[in-house]
Amino acid sequence: MRIKPEFDNASIVLLGSFNPRIFQPAWFARHGMIGEKEAEKTVMLLQNKEECAFGVDTFELKVRLDHFLVTGVGDHPEHIKDLVISCFGKYLPHTPVVAMGINRNIHFDTGDFEVRDRVGSRLAPKDAWGEWGKEIQKSYDAPIYERGGMLSITMLQKNLQQVGEYDSSVQAQVEPSIKIEGNTGIFVGVSNQFQLMDNEKSVQNASLAVEALEANWEISMKRAAIIVDQIMALTEEYRT
Repeated sequence: MRIKPEFDNASIVLLGSFNPRIFQPAWFARHGMIGEKEAEKTVMLLQNKEECAFGVDTFELKVRLDHFLVTGVGDHPEHIKDLVISCFGKYLPHTPVVAMGINRNIHFDTGDFEVRDRVGSRLAPKDAWGEWGKEIQKSYDAPIYERGGMLSITMLQKNLQQVGEYDSSVQAQVEPSIKIEGNTGIFVGVSNQFQLMDNEKSVQNASLAVEALEANWEISMKRAAIIVDQIMALTEEYRT
């Protein structure tokens, strides 16, 4: 990427039917997915029959009855791909998984509020809003924290040519970053979503999810990088 991100993480979301009581640090250690010492020192953030949550050095996990979310920590996001494939391809293959999302979230610094605002105006032109847009533009005489402008924009691509037989789409969201101080950061979130069932066929296990993840992880990560890089290109354009 042309601008080094301040924050860059990947996550995988599964929708289906899960038993949160299974996903304990000791269970992951027993199957070699984390170390025994790491499991022993891990503190459960949440634990009951309906949901659980904990974090280790390489990932954070949140599980509900219908929702499984693992977020990568550190510089090797592929670790969470391997974790999910091990969980549901090897140890819990009969878990029904009906949908999946491969997500990448990046925050980068434009270095200047005015640059960030110009990127927002390029993505969501104020003149498209007529008289109201003119009123928003007038607020630019005010201090930065009182100005209006773009808060969020989401683009959707459907009917992707993916690897495998399932419906897939991509959503890209751009917003001001809440993690970077000084009102100079941009957040870009890209989600590659997979629908693993339809009205004619129900999903009885995790095989389609594992197949889709193995086939499309690298594609999803590269596509996200391309989308983010385009927003970074706009940033560089307005820096000059």
